[in-house]
Amino acid sequence: MTLKQIIDIADAAYPDGFVGLYAKQPKKNHGDTLAKFIYLELKDTYAPELSGPRQLSLARRAIANAIDELQTVLDALGRRPKHHELGR
Repeated sequence: MTLKQIIDIADAAYPDGFVGLYAKQPKKNHGDTLAKFIYLELKDTYAPELSGPRQLSLARRAIANAIDELQTVLDALGRRPKHHELGR
């Protein structure tokens, strides 16, 4: 499985098609940093020597790890900080 095929799968699932746009023009700012992040995660974890199923598994793991990290940030933002933690 090629990186382009993996990007195409992600691009088809992403609401605005910007994942593929970042793959085509990676240095340009298209205004969607999440799409850029997805593209970079898929590109940076791509291992051409792996079989198609293993490629997809690796891509899924990269996105799942990102989800876990984002969830941790979301949870932290949802907790009400104590007044002294706000630096005031």
